[in-house]
Amino acid sequence: MKNLLIICLLFALATAVFMYFDSTQQPYFKDFPVAEPRFTGHEAPFNLHLFLFFTLDDAPVHLNIIKELNQLPAHFKVTGVVPDHQLAQAIQLTHNVSPAFPLHPVSDYHRYKPNYTPNLVGVSENGRLFFMRPVVAGEITSIKNFLLIFYQNIYPSLLKDKQ
Repeated sequence: MKNLLIICLLFALATAVFMYFDSTQQPYFKDFPVAEPRFTGHEAPFNLHLFLFFTLDDAPVHLNIIKELNQLPAHFKVTGVVPDHQLAQAIQLTHNVSPAFPLHPVSDYHRYKPNYTPNLVGVSENGRLFFMRPVVAGEITSIKNFLLIFYQNIYPSLLKDKQ
């Protein structure tokens, strides 16, 4: 009985310590590094930054999202994030998938790298992560619709709440 009481107390102590440290940790995706916009022309009152994590090894049908992202309105600031060893092959990337947005090495965003690619990440101008969405071949049109609806309806209210 005494051993059982000691085990229960140790378990309660370990749980309390874990809960304390868990509550003091910063969110994992806090302060996503949003680079200074390199875009000129129309600037919206607020911009939604999109980061597309992808590799050359992804199926071509999944990379069709790049064509859709190239056609988004100016208030979407798109950045491509590719593995470091594939960034040197920018010429090949340009011929295969034709991204009209800047490409960065994944080492710049290592902390935020998703476990699967391609993956689309939506971030506010101040680095607040809104969504991480995998790109699935049959959902490319629905992702574009999701982005447009998110920007029109949800994103402005989220920014008002933040201010």
